[in-house]
Amino acid sequence: MAAASSCSAIIPRKKYDVFLSFRGEDTRYTFTSHLYEALRRAKIQTYIDYKLERGDEIAPALLEAISESKLSVIIFSKNYASSAWCLDELVHILKCRDLYKQFVIPIFYGVDPSAVRKQFGSYADAFVEHEKRFKDPMDKVLRWREALTTAANISGFDSQTIWPESDLVKIVVNDILAKLNCKLEIARGLEGLVGVEKHVQQVELLLCLNSLDVQIVGIWGMGGIGKTNIAEVVFAHLSSQFEACCFIADVRESEAKHGLNGLWNQILRKLLEDENLCMATSSLVPTFARERLRSTKALIVLDDVSEFSQLELLARGDCNLFGPGSRILVTTRNKRIFRNGVDNDKIYEVKELAYDEALELFHLTAFRNKSPPGDYTTFAKEVVDYAGGNPLALAILGSVIFCHCKSKEDWENALRKLKKYPNERIQNVLRFSYDGLEKNEREIFLDIACYHKGKRIDEAKRILDECFCAEEGVKILVDLSLISVSERSTLQMHDLIQEMGREIVKNSEKRSRLWLPSDVRRALTNNTGTEDIECMAMNMDLIKDSYVNVASFEKMDKLRLLDLYCTRGVNKLHLPPGFEFLPEALKYLRWHFYPLTSLPSRFSSENLVELHMRVSRLEQLWNKGVQINLGSIKRIDLSYSEHLADVSALIESPNLERILLGGCKSLVQLPSSFQNLAKLTFLSLNGCSNLKILPEMPGNLEVLGLRGTAIEELPSSIWSLEKLHRLTLNTCEELKSLPSSTCRLNSLPILHLLGCRSLESLPVELPSALKELYLSDCESLGSLPAQLPSGLKELKLRNCKSLGSLPVELPSGLKRLELISCKSLGSLPVELPSGLKELKLISCKSLGSLPVELPSGLKELKLIICKSLGSLPVELPSGLKELQLISCNSLGSLPVELPSGLEYLDLSHCESLESLPVELPSGLKELKLIYCKSLGSLPVELPSGLKELKLINCKSLGSLPKLPWLLELVNAHGCTSLETVSSPMRTAPIQGRDQYVNHSQEFEELSFMNCVKLDQSARSNIMADAQLRVMRFATASRLPNNKPSTTNIVCPGNEIPKWMRYQSEGCSINIKLPPHWFRQGFIGYALCIVVAFNNYTPPSDIENYSFFDWETHHKTNNSHEVCCEGLVICLPAILINSDHVFVWYFCPEFVRLESAINREDWVKASEASFDFKFYEDSIYTPKEGNLSDPSTVRVKRCGVSLLYAQEIEKLLGGIDEDEVMEPKQAVEEEDIIIKTKRRRDESELSGSGTASFKGDYNDLLPPQSSKRKINVM
Repeated sequence: MAAASSCSAIIPRKKYDVFLSFRGEDTRYTFTSHLYEALRRAKIQTYIDYKLERGDEIAPALLEAISESKLSVIIFSKNYASSAWCLDELVHILKCRDLYKQFVIPIFYGVDPSAVRKQFGSYADAFVEHEKRFKDPMDKVLRWREALTTAANISGFDSQTIWPESDLVKIVVNDILAKLNCKLEIARGLEGLVGVEKHVQQVELLLCLNSLDVQIVGIWGMGGIGKTNIAEVVFAHLSSQFEACCFIADVRESEAKHGLNGLWNQILRKLLEDENLCMATSSLVPTFARERLRSTKALIVLDDVSEFSQLELLARGDCNLFGPGSRILVTTRNKRIFRNGVDNDKIYEVKELAYDEALELFHLTAFRNKSPPGDYTTFAKEVVDYAGGNPLALAILGSVIFCHCKSKEDWENALRKLKKYPNERIQNVLRFSYDGLEKNEREIFLDIACYHKGKRIDEAKRILDECFCAEEGVKILVDLSLISVSERSTLQMHDLIQEMGREIVKNSEKRSRLWLPSDVRRALTNNTGTEDIECMAMNMDLIKDSYVNVASFEKMDKLRLLDLYCTRGVNKLHLPPGFEFLPEALKYLRWHFYPLTSLPSRFSSENLVELHMRVSRLEQLWNKGVQINLGSIKRIDLSYSEHLADVSALIESPNLERILLGGCKSLVQLPSSFQNLAKLTFLSLNGCSNLKILPEMPGNLEVLGLRGTAIEELPSSIWSLEKLHRLTLNTCEELKSLPSSTCRLNSLPILHLLGCRSLESLPVELPSALKELYLSDCESLGSLPAQLPSGLKELKLRNCKSLGSLPVELPSGLKRLELISCKSLGSLPVELPSGLKELKLISCKSLGSLPVELPSGLKELKLIICKSLGSLPVELPSGLKELQLISCNSLGSLPVELPSGLEYLDLSHCESLESLPVELPSGLKELKLIYCKSLGSLPVELPSGLKELKLINCKSLGSLPKLPWLLELVNAHGCTSLETVSSPMRTAPIQGRDQYVNHSQEFEELSFMNCVKLDQSARSNIMADAQLRVMRFATASRLPNNKPSTTNIVCPGNEIPKWMRYQSEGCSINIKLPPHWFRQGFIGYALCIVVAFNNYTPPSDIENYSFFDWETHHKTNNSHEVCCEGLVICLPAILINSDHVFVWYFCPEFVRLESAINREDWVKASEASFDFKFYEDSIYTPKEGNLSDPSTVRVKRCGVSLLYAQEIEKLLGGIDEDEVMEPKQAVEEEDIIIKTKRRRDESELSGSGTASFKGDYNDLLPPQSSKRKINVM
């Protein structure tokens, strides 16, 4: 995991080249001083601590110096370990090594490396003392020991083996220079290598540098994708951590020139640093050389490996040729070389550059900077699209071609040339993988490049398999990075590789494939096709009307694929009279809108495997008397060939697997011998609206589509199709019955009979494997079988008007029972299945009652428009989660006790319901009582966890109890008798304060629209709750991971609440902001308006709505920032004729996001103004055209408060019955300046008024009391 952390670590800016860690009393005036002087002379910026005395704790400046150094030298001397300071330095140095890949060089001066590694001798003595001094905590001592062991294992220098001392200094300085130069090379190497760093990090993670195992890691990808660059940077980055390193570039070429033996000798010479070393054979390694290799921790990079034999030199089965911790990094285009010895999770695939990265790289190469002149942006993007994220292509195009373009004309000409004549350097790099393919794979590759890119992999392989060994060939092409398979199982090929493949075809002496519409059209109309053509494909949408030459196919005797398709529904390819020939070699034929009434008489179809002629004018496949051979054909699709009446030729196709005849409206019957097609598994006759007679079906059929046919009965053989898993019979309006024979449909899980209006009954025996039975609009169906399949899970009956009852016993495993508009159904079985989870009864108007006892496991009970239902069972299932009783007009009451686990209760439109149970379930989350006109009251206490309460048009409801703290939505529109509303603020202190403060939803609403009888106390309580809700909501919305959100509250009234700091008459307000208003804790604004409604009826269309729009203006000395926002309100479509107060929370983007546009200007503002307007809007019309009529709706007053997070605690501090907390105003005395926007001279309809400040001046000064008496309204 250390390596993973390093990927995300922020690397400090490097201030020093070298940091020296040493024990002063041992080496300050000897070796350390000599080394420091030598480094200074070499112009190496070195940090050395000159303090002679040190304490136990390392100084922060030293830790910073270590972090800001590129390399650390640790001089282990006799007494180094006796200093806690030195040991802390060591721990931090190794931390920087892990985090920032900092170089570390240990020097063992007068001590044996093993003494440091194992802590014996003077190091053992030092730790005896440490363990006494740092007994608590001992983990610090353990970290020191681990650090010494780690450092001693790093390759370094021993003064006992290198002398005199001057030589040691010289060698160390040279090594430091080499490593610093290497680090510089890495930094410079990354310049211009856009996107490489993330790949380097991932490869280094795979290398698992902390493991002592010898490991091989692969870097795999298409040509030019950047594999070599990644390997070079990794090598430069890590080489200092290995005892021997070797980078072999272009292994493929090296082997071609020098053979495997020469390649092996090259590797050994570099690793063993012996230029005279020469092995006679690569298969044998002399004992002495083998022992030297096994004691060497080596880093080996083999670049561009093309064959397993090249990798086998080093792998040699168990990778035991090299020392512990050795790593072999291999780059290749051929993933197959890894199959013997490299795990798949050790192979890193290099993907194309992201679009932004590709654009940056092209800018760097073409323009030598990161942004082109404005006029050339479009051109640059076009080049990037062409290159498809391939770094090599981008670099070549930028540095060789487009860097010389000086004008738009140059760019246009270069682009035109590039698309016509692809760059040869790019093509040559990509072509290497193709050149190594065998014939099978070459042909498959070219077919994919020309025709199959983007198709589903199973379809492409099926077509390819008609001529080639597709399964193995596709695998090889994937492993060679020539193609890939997407997550959606489609065949993908990089655009440049596709272009390369098509160029190979174009430039071959014998052109075998045509795919450009212009080329195909020319061949067909001008008779220019040759005997070499094997495949032709054309999108006919891209050509004009054309007339095929009668002899156009005569020469194409090798043509195996002909694909003439279109999507726009117009035939543009016309055939002449006398057109009678298609090539015998054809295996795949697709011709949409085929214009003739039959296939050509001279078309010998014995090799044809697939025939697709959708929307053709075919009347029959061949004219009578024509001898045909369809022995090879497997698939036929003649869908929507509306004139097709005769398909008797199909019986000559014993290998047919799939037939699609959907929408063939002239088809009346199938051949009687149809059942002889033994291999047929798929048959679609959907939409064959005149098909009345169906023959016996072949026994291997798996899918049968008969939707919308005119059949009256099914042949008995269908009930014996053991493999059938999909049967479609919807809208078979003439179907009267299903087979009555023994049912052997053992694989059919779903049976839908929708719109089978003539179906009178079902057979006694239904498919045993049936899981879902859905009968809809089966108007003649009078009953169901007495025994339904035991495994049935879902039974859905919709609009089965004649169905009077259900079977006495339903399957015990039934989970869902849904009965909709079964108007004759008078009752349910006395006992429903014990495992039933959902019971849904909609518009069952004759249903008078439910079973006395419902299943104990029932989770959802939905009874909708069951107008005769007068009561529910006395006891409902204890596990019930959802209960819907909508428009059950006869229902007068509920059970005394509802299930304790109930979460959702909807009693909307239960017009006779007068009361609810005294106590509602504690876990209830949603309660809907819309249009419960007789309901007079709610329980005294609502569940504390209630989230939504909807009471729209409960006209008899006179009061509301105390509302739960976490209630998110209250909608009491039109509760015209409502007088009292208790406030949740009467409870002090709040229980579960943290849960309340941190609770946030995207939207919350308290709406008492048109509740005109609300008394003054109720209105005060609502506005008091509004203050706390807005503050709490604002605070919670600023917490991490919370989304931008808002809350609004509305009730009748004509005064701005007194807790609103800034108030004004009219529809706008202008305030002078206090100094430092935008400081820590600022969380947005509370906004308020009083709206006068005068005989206003909101729009009733669901696509229209009403909303307030406001503009926020913030002004500074030199700028003016404007923000437009809107508050959508869904008003009931009833007459509103009174004033209402709206309060809501507003958090501008510049508060939410530090990245907001012009944020610096916003936060420096000294003034702010708010302008409010009211609109009726539609999704079809622009807002500007729908400003409401001011004679019916106008804003009379408005108010604003600045919100600060610190105020929430004061509000939650506990409030007496008649007191509402005034939030602390955190501004200085001189900040209290309010600029009034005066509009007395404007008409009353425009909303004139003057801003005022509510509350005493002294209230803004530091308060002596945390509370004060106020009248909110």
